[in-house]
Amino acid sequence: MPRNETKQLKVLRFIYEKIQQNGFPPTVREIGDGLGLSSPATVHGYLKRLEAKYYIKRDSTKPRALEITNAGREMIGIKKSATIPYLTENDAWLSFQPDNALQTNLPDSLTRYTGELFAMDMPDQSMNGIGIFQGDTLYIHQQNDADNGEIVAYLNTHQQIKIGRFFRERAQYRFQPENQQFIPEITFQLNIIGRVVGIFRTSIY
Repeated sequence: MPRNETKQLKVLRFIYEKIQQNGFPPTVREIGDGLGLSSPATVHGYLKRLEAKYYIKRDSTKPRALEITNAGREMIGIKKSATIPYLTENDAWLSFQPDNALQTNLPDSLTRYTGELFAMDMPDQSMNGIGIFQGDTLYIHQQNDADNGEIVAYLNTHQQIKIGRFFRERAQYRFQPENQQFIPEITFQLNIIGRVVGIFRTSIY
């Protein structure tokens, strides 16, 4: 960290670096430990001031629901993040129009991907076994095929978007959940809409 940064900016930079490193923000205690702030109240004070300046956004009901705004990124010398379409639970894939959709920030670690990307929330608990939980934000590279074993987004028989591990088996395709409470989906039509390339979590379960 630059030596001439104020403690407030050091807190902001620490949050940014932990999000880039771990995929989720640090807790108040982790911020305190990382910056030598012994009092949680002191950390909360910095967070409140950062929020008042619109450098961060928080959800007070969740311990890690915190993200850095573009204004906050600019304050620590990080370029404005790119945005991608965000597919809400009310959007139907067949009528989804990326140009008119809500937008969400693209993490720096995913800017290496070329082609079309979109984001959506994990719709259910079918992938809990590999640490993908309902409500996690998934970043998906649009494509209509995948290699065996890759995690993909696909349309089920009801035209709903689901997430599963893809396997090609002779004349059929299997979408395997990572939760024993869910059954695999077998189809004779290749209905992949994208491959999961990233995940972002705003809270720890």
